[in-house]
Amino acid sequence: MLNILVTYEKPSWQRSIQHILSRQRYVNASYAALGPGEKKHARDKFEVIILQSGPNKARLRDSLASLRKRFPSARIVLILENLGISDFSFGHSMGISAILDESAGPDQILASLEAASRGDLYVAAPILKRAASQHVGDGQGGFLPPDELSDRELEVLSLVARGLSNRAIAETLYISEKTVKNHLYSIFRKIGVSDRTKAALYAVKSLSSHKYGPYAPLEVFYELDEHQ
Repeated sequence: MLNILVTYEKPSWQRSIQHILSRQRYVNASYAALGPGEKKHARDKFEVIILQSGPNKARLRDSLASLRKRFPSARIVLILENLGISDFSFGHSMGISAILDESAGPDQILASLEAASRGDLYVAAPILKRAASQHVGDGQGGFLPPDELSDRELEVLSLVARGLSNRAIAETLYISEKTVKNHLYSIFRKIGVSDRTKAALYAVKSLSSHKYGPYAPLEVFYELDEHQ
């Protein structure tokens, strides 16, 4: 059973997600409005917290800080109205496990919960599509053409973007995890990014025109790996 706390600003959205979660036998969901409503759950244990918030980033930071203090081990799924790529960057910097638009359908919501419960980072396809035309490097210039990467590096990058862990990539390509980490170091250096999330966003833009063919996943999972 997955224990979830749903916190929200909009009662109308709360009713919508309650309708979705009430049909899932593996989900035990509690609901509380942001602010005072959270306090009655302060001693409860939740694996995942869903936070639906408005556009006020200062208030959102305060809400996140409060929730993390009360539930330090819980993963957080953030739901925002009119989600943009800058919101994804914000969520990633705050250590959020998933970030979705309010209009996300049941499949995306449930996929984000499953990813968060595993300790993965979930990014839905609309975010990737919006990011595909934007620069996601570290400010050191634009994208390099895919040909700058070796065939093996392209294989590793593609598997990273599909959500495979270093161990899974090693098993898929019949190489060691150390070799995978070496490839990742080389990939990050060549394309000018600092982590696998940005590398995956790079893949959406660059690999779509490469010999591996169209790259249009329904959703993408990234394993949170502190030892990249």
